[in-house]
Amino acid sequence: MWRTLLKNTFSYNHLKCSQNPHPSNAVFSVSHLGLPQNIRDFVFFPLQTVPLPNIATGSRNQSDIHRHSTLKNSSFLALSNRTLFSSSISCQNKCWPYTAFRFQSECQNGVCHCQGKGYDPTSCLPIYKNCSIRRNSSNAVAYWHQKIQETFGCHSYKEANSGRNSQVYVISTMNEWKAHQPIRLNVTEAMARQFQPITLVLASYYPAHWFIQMQSGIHLGSILQISTVHFNSGRIFLNGKEVSKQKSLLTKQRSLVGYGDDRYSGHTIQLLQTVDRLTGSITSFSGSQRANFWTLDIS
Repeated sequence: MWRTLLKNTFSYNHLKCSQNPHPSNAVFSVSHLGLPQNIRDFVFFPLQTVPLPNIATGSRNQSDIHRHSTLKNSSFLALSNRTLFSSSISCQNKCWPYTAFRFQSECQNGVCHCQGKGYDPTSCLPIYKNCSIRRNSSNAVAYWHQKIQETFGCHSYKEANSGRNSQVYVISTMNEWKAHQPIRLNVTEAMARQFQPITLVLASYYPAHWFIQMQSGIHLGSILQISTVHFNSGRIFLNGKEVSKQKSLLTKQRSLVGYGDDRYSGHTIQLLQTVDRLTGSITSFSGSQRANFWTLDIS
């Protein structure tokens, strides 16, 4: 009986998928990202294939694998339909996720509290100037192989509209433990706002190849690419064309990197300090532990 039921269920699901390979509620569809040594093709959101040059992927840096072993072994939340997360971290007797000295954490009434400089006491998330990191408070959406990921973000809209020369949008991810992975970024503006240029800050622990699809009408003033190791080897493509290493548009910088939650060896505050020093105060920060596709709305 059970074998018959399972067989019928499998046949139904197989038939359903074959009849509708791209359901209407799919966020986007991604073809093969590439073989271990080369990137064969690339898919922009939504369902638009753009051929890319073959780019050799980098090898693992053994010294960094050991340093970030906690990232690889940590549990990672992938969202389905949920978008809201609790602002506090539960604990029992000791706040294990935030045991590093910089957090100065305590477990009080089953909830972690952090008294370290630069961290919110109740959420233990970073605070830097007007950027107070919150879970899923980002105007960017992160995906990892078509699955929506938990994000960490902040906004400084009041200061952003105070007459600065450029709006600064930061996208940051730690990602997997391999250099030169492709990360796609779609930048859109749902509502026309103003003609003020924007600065994109693209941060990752390992250097990545960023493929940016920019909506027509958005004025891109500059790009700042940041990574912790081998920071000069990452490449950037804008609307299908590689951005040359010209200081007028592209700057590369080495810095510690974090994605908004520093319990897994992240350094978000140091990243924000670097961005603030090089570009000025931040309009928006969006981070995710890992992501290979981002959508950013600058409206």
